Amino acid sequence: MPISRGSLVLNSASPFDAPLIDPGFLSTDVDVETFVAAVQALNTFVAADAWKGYIIAPAKGSPDYSSAQSIAIYVRKNAISIHHPVSTARIVDLQTGKGVLNGDLTVRGARGLRIVDASVLPYIPAGHPQTVVYALAERAVDFITQS
Repeated sequence: MPISRGSLVLNSASPFDAPLIDPGFLSTDVDVETFVAAVQALNTFVAADAWKGYIIAPAKGSPDYSSAQSIAIYVRKNAISIHHPVSTARIVDLQTGKGVLNGDLTVRGARGLRIVDASVLPYIPAGHPQTVVYALAERAVDFITQS
């Protein structure tokens, strides 16, 4: 699970101005090291005898797989998003008071408005986020019927 954090803030008071988005990809050493370990594990996997004759050579531009530093440079240059952003409208943290939503998914400081999508998740789930959003929607139904 990535621990890098980005940010999404309003650019201005105008709803027509695009927000300022910094995804913060690979902004922690832990995330880069995890990616490097995954690439090394994949390289070990495809080096098995079962793949002989199927994999002719590494792809053009591949890193030196024997060097963690080379892989890290490659990862930082080539990693891309799979476009499943989460945590842009987090539930308030009781310790810091920071967050957009109350525990019942209502927007702080607004009446009659809830957010029920992946933006409320504090971390990206291990599986596809859609399944977690379905569960969240079921919980939102409970909140709405109880209010």
